[in-house]
Amino acid sequence: MGTVGASFYLLGVALIFAATGTLNMQDLAIQIEAAGYTDPVVITAFALMAVGLAVKIALFPVHTWLADAHASAPDGISAVISSLMPAVAVYAFARILFTAFTPGFLDANPIIAEILLVGALASLFAASLFALLQEHIKLVLAYSTVSQFGLIFIGIAVANETAVFGSMLQIFGHGVVKASLFILAGMFALRFGGIRTVDEYAGLAKRAPVMAGMFAVLGISMIGLPPTVGFVGKWYIALGAFEAGHALVAGLVLASTLLSAGYILPFINRIYFHPFAGEDVDPAAITKGMLIAVGIGAALGLTLGFFSAEIQGLIESAVTDLLQG
Repeated sequence: MGTVGASFYLLGVALIFAATGTLNMQDLAIQIEAAGYTDPVVITAFALMAVGLAVKIALFPVHTWLADAHASAPDGISAVISSLMPAVAVYAFARILFTAFTPGFLDANPIIAEILLVGALASLFAASLFALLQEHIKLVLAYSTVSQFGLIFIGIAVANETAVFGSMLQIFGHGVVKASLFILAGMFALRFGGIRTVDEYAGLAKRAPVMAGMFAVLGISMIGLPPTVGFVGKWYIALGAFEAGHALVAGLVLASTLLSAGYILPFINRIYFHPFAGEDVDPAAITKGMLIAVGIGAALGLTLGFFSAEIQGLIESAVTDLLQG
């Protein structure tokens, strides 16, 4: 799947080189405008590059590789796949859109802007629905990743400073929270004999209260409840959409919290409100280093939202520069 995505992307690169004679992104911003934002070759090049990067990001409907990779990969690798790989692809897309093609390309092609927005919304909601149907913790978290990057992509598609800042904050917050959740899922499996499903999580708070508490905090952050970083990132994306005149999109972004709650709360409910029926196989397998690493992730997920204004002040100029090419 990575090769397929790269192939589409490189076809787009070849077309844009044929149309402009350069691959330097600063020069491309000038040459693409000179060639014309509505030129069929320019539009086709953008479409091919966007499809290629959509595969890398794992947006719906080219998301299926991510769930399969999560299901079969070791927990540590799942943490890297979920938190890092799609984030790099989102960064690449943002650079190409804003630096090479510039926001003027979206202004000249409003249909393309709408397609990007609709595609992001489809990824947000379709993946959330898929997550609701899963019982395996790694599949739930995998489809949640697809959904979260749909949310992040909405901010990129809206393409104003507020929404892009929300996407940047969401990328960082999601990376910390999701990586911590995958590591924590691995820790549960190590200690309790390979447990993975929602039924097998019953009563874990009675045997591992610290790990259960960190799961609850991380889960709440992933749902996007205040004051967590998940809420603040989502709020800025919704606010940016509202500022851009997409009130319906803003409402849908905030409403997606209900779907996130639908696939995380069953695990929290099982952990705290059901009797323990498993086997505490190897308590010694959980080291202090593991607990400290996940604890840092939980603390960041819970508290980072309080400092969103300060973070925005620090990176405001970077967001402005990005949107101005």
